[in-house]
Amino acid sequence: MSTTQRDTRIRILLLDDRDSLEPQGGLPPQYAKCFDIRWLSSPAEARAYRDASWLCQSRKPELLGIFGWVPEIFAIDYALTQEKKSVWDWVNQDSEKHKMLSPLPGLQDALSQVGIGQETLVLKGPPVTPPAGSEFWGCYIGGLILATFADYPVAAVSITRYGQDDFFHKAKDVAFFEWLMERQTSEQLKGSGKEGLTWSEIISDGTRKLQEKLTQLATVGMITLNLDELSTIASGKSQNLLTIQSRYGTRQIKVDGLFINDDINMRQSWADRLISNLVGDGKSSLLMQARSHAEELLKTYDNEILVQERIELSDLFLKMEKGTFDAAGADASRLGELKSQFAAVYQQEGSRINGEIQNMELIGDIRDLKLDNWTRKWTALSVIVLLLKRFCVGWSRGMRYEEISGPEIYLSLCPVARNPIILPFSEGSGRDVAADMQVDRKVGFSVQKVLAGDGLDGAERVLLRHLAHTLGLSSQLISEYPRVERFVKGQ
Repeated sequence: MSTTQRDTRIRILLLDDRDSLEPQGGLPPQYAKCFDIRWLSSPAEARAYRDASWLCQSRKPELLGIFGWVPEIFAIDYALTQEKKSVWDWVNQDSEKHKMLSPLPGLQDALSQVGIGQETLVLKGPPVTPPAGSEFWGCYIGGLILATFADYPVAAVSITRYGQDDFFHKAKDVAFFEWLMERQTSEQLKGSGKEGLTWSEIISDGTRKLQEKLTQLATVGMITLNLDELSTIASGKSQNLLTIQSRYGTRQIKVDGLFINDDINMRQSWADRLISNLVGDGKSSLLMQARSHAEELLKTYDNEILVQERIELSDLFLKMEKGTFDAAGADASRLGELKSQFAAVYQQEGSRINGEIQNMELIGDIRDLKLDNWTRKWTALSVIVLLLKRFCVGWSRGMRYEEISGPEIYLSLCPVARNPIILPFSEGSGRDVAADMQVDRKVGFSVQKVLAGDGLDGAERVLLRHLAHTLGLSSQLISEYPRVERFVKGQ
């Protein structure tokens, strides 16, 4: 794992052909703890950065999270026509300094991982020189880089003396380009009317826009955030890191950097609004309740002796129903023990035996929980996420891969079912379809459809992705197993 992946400082990428911000000396001390910087100083470097990032992105995007430099703040000098020096030249061809200041060496490692040659990173300048008065090459290449990372929270800060009105009168091509790129750049590629911004201005504007971009992408499910971390921020308690999962892997950033100019109330307000967007107004506590019930159901599911005894009780009643029960031998003795243990009651109606268990301390059954419909639904989804996580971790550690069956899911939802007295998965019971439908009706969705990536609306699907992240089902694990990916991401 590279140093850049473990570093939790917010990444700033500077596109600027001058060293007026003195990037060679690093960031000012008051920002160095929470922010880190890389520099592109020429159109040729910017093109190489974009091309290499795109090539990795199209083959194995998580490599960009390990070796590359996917920024959270992108400061764009709109001109990019004053100097032709590369960062390599600025650091006097010092390879160690170049590694610390340029994003290109890391991309070199990423390209080698996917078998792509280094010719992509050979710097080749544009075939023309900028015409007199041209001050917008940085806008064009900056916009394309932003579009390359449109699925990641990147905040754009433009550095140009021109404002929006100026473009409409003096540079209509730039106004057209900004309009063309609005959706992919979240309308952040806009002339600021400010030339020569300070680091204070760049970081202040950048962190505000980064908060907006995090909200935007999380709300539509393009990235996922840890709901527990958001809840801690919303509560006003100390939270050092915010975890982001994207197709580039798992990234953690410093919360103090994200809110460097904001007081505790503004942090809480941002997290509160985002939680409401994801979970729904007033439902955060219900989701916590659902997760707690899911943990209890799985605790019962893990009690193998208890679960097997409940299945044994079912099998004995099935033998009674089929007329193969040994009423004078071991069957009768064992049934008596289990009936007493589970407080089982039953009645025979024709050839069928019906009934339930009534020992409330032993019951583990989602249908029997006293919950509103929304909470019961998310209890069931939490159980499925946690069970799939277990299987994914086991498979990744060498456990033999096998598809997770529907009966296994139903067992995790009702590990010690209150009823029917004869369980649906008891061989020859003939009750599987009816009992499964009963569980589906109670939890509010078809388990089989949801496992196949169907049966949830858009907002529910987004929340499921964030829940999976929060419960430890990482994006890397999800992507390795198609059945799990269908469940989490949908068809």
